[in-house]
Amino acid sequence: MDDGMSGMVIHHNVFDNAQHGLFYNSGHSNVASDNVFKDVTYVGHDKLYHEDSLPVPNSKVVVERYNDMLKVGDGTGFTNTRQNVEKWYRRYGKQYPNIRDWYVPADSKGQICTSVGTTECTQSQVWENPDSLYVPSHNVLTRSVSIASGGFAYTDDADGVNVKTFNPEFDSYNVSRSTAAEFGFDPATGKFDARTTPLNTADGFGRAWVREWNEKFTLQGIGPRS
Repeated sequence: MDDGMSGMVIHHNVFDNAQHGLFYNSGHSNVASDNVFKDVTYVGHDKLYHEDSLPVPNSKVVVERYNDMLKVGDGTGFTNTRQNVEKWYRRYGKQYPNIRDWYVPADSKGQICTSVGTTECTQSQVWENPDSLYVPSHNVLTRSVSIASGGFAYTDDADGVNVKTFNPEFDSYNVSRSTAAEFGFDPATGKFDARTTPLNTADGFGRAWVREWNEKFTLQGIGPRS
């Protein structure tokens, strides 16, 4: 999720033989749930805009992906019609109820913040308000099945803050074992043995979770495979 990509959903995937499974790169409202990580060095890692001074290095990208897309006009150039903007809000508001409140930090004239001030572009507005798209809030990582994989690698050079600072329940219900067999997981099919997997009784999972995974997960279309 590069360049502050936000609002992504990562669900029912197997990450196999990788260095980092997920990259929360300063993003906002990204939800990763119900994924399997096998032979992954780190389940994931984060990088915060808080490591940088204003303007953030890729503020232009964030503006183009969010503000410009929602700029009301006649639909030409970097504008969209009011009808399309409202349609967009209604569609995504079901998944993100507070999406109308999200903003790229700017001053009263609409100019992107280039420094922290006392009345505009304040510390709170830029770096602390959970609706600021520079703040990695509303991010979720939950119900991860880790097989011979490492944990989540939190950033260590952003003045002591990381994605968990803004999302206390981040990386919840992460169950770990050394081998696929210990989970009753078959890498060839991507399925769990519903009779023997310890996920049947694991907090946050259960028999219904295993049943849903086995019914919905498929390796169709994945490749190339050795």
